Amino acid sequence: AQKKADESQALLRIPEEAVASIFQVLTGLTNKDLAVSSEAKVSLRRLVYSLLSLPHREDLAWRFHLLASAILLMLQPPDPQLKRLMERLPAPEAALAPGGDGKDLGPLLTDLLREQLFPGHGGSAGRSLEKKR
Repeated sequence: AQKKADESQALLRIPEEAVASIFQVLTGLTNKDLAVSSEAKVSLRRLVYSLLSLPHREDLAWRFHLLASAILLMLQPPDPQLKRLMERLPAPEAALAPGGDGKDLGPLLTDLLREQLFPGHGGSAGRSLEKKR
């Protein structure tokens, strides 16, 4: 019975460990001494797309979305509008903080991800993001 309980607890920790791992990827990308090859950027972008396609518990979804936005921002050419919008969000370290409720971040994160994933095709996302400033 104890073994089953330990296995259940381990399964429950996997999403939190994934958040921490994705944060480590972001930390590596911010290292100015690290050159990221174009192949690695493609792989990281695929990793982020895969991460975003998975279902997440409500309490963790905003954390994944925040980190995904930050990673995508690092992988693309500088975009002043996206950078300004990203600055309105909490620092990526917030994704690691225990507790926290990112429900109020949901619409902004969704619009930001839409603009990053589908630049110019996000419909009114760009306009609505600018209005929120």
